[in-house]
Amino acid sequence: MMARKQTVPGIGAMGVYCLILLAVVYGLYWSVFKYPHVQDDWRAVSYITFNKTGEVLYNFFDPGGHMFYRPLSMTYHVVMVRLFGTNAIGFHAVSIFLM
Repeated sequence: MMARKQTVPGIGAMGVYCLILLAVVYGLYWSVFKYPHVQDDWRAVSYITFNKTGEVLYNFFDPGGHMFYRPLSMTYHVVMVRLFGTNAIGFHAVSIFLM
């Protein structure tokens, strides 16, 4: 008779791997939390902050008159600004979590 592999109740092996991965990522990127927005971030954040969401999204999804057409990345910025305002820590935390 073959012995059954006993499982330990809790988070399981996949959960342990995920926690280890999260610890490694956080360990590598923890220092970003002290940095503010840089370069063109302020331009995008201020544009989103001072305009209505519908207008901003319409402009981002309109391919005419833009040097770069990046509607999904700009939609991400809209969501982040609406959630965290100009606080860069929120942006950094979500970015690290999405890694």
